[in-house]
Amino acid sequence: MAQRQSDRGRSHQGPDQSRREKIGAEELENLIVAHPGVIQAAVVAMPDRVLGERVCAFLVTRDVLIVALDQLNQFLTDRGLARFKLPERVEILAELPLTKVGKIDKNALRDLARAAGARES
Repeated sequence: MAQRQSDRGRSHQGPDQSRREKIGAEELENLIVAHPGVIQAAVVAMPDRVLGERVCAFLVTRDVLIVALDQLNQFLTDRGLARFKLPERVEILAELPLTKVGKIDKNALRDLARAAGARES
């Protein structure tokens, strides 16, 4: 099967995605919250037609500060994050959704990411 590469350096193997790079959500979230404008961050996979998935970062920012994708990605690359791990979408929320036990609800965020991706299509 032909291998394709995105502009972020991720590889795509078609239906057999076993060789795709894994991106550690915790590593990325920890780097994102080091940004001076970010209070909380959560990253989830967002469906992509070509790559299978893309990284979507949900942020709670300080004082309604808007953190743009290019600004965030520059901050992350300045701290040594590999280019293929960079988020490809940023969504600003007033608060992150929580589960009944008080953890960040990644399933709710995945639903939001899917809805945002559908609006783009």
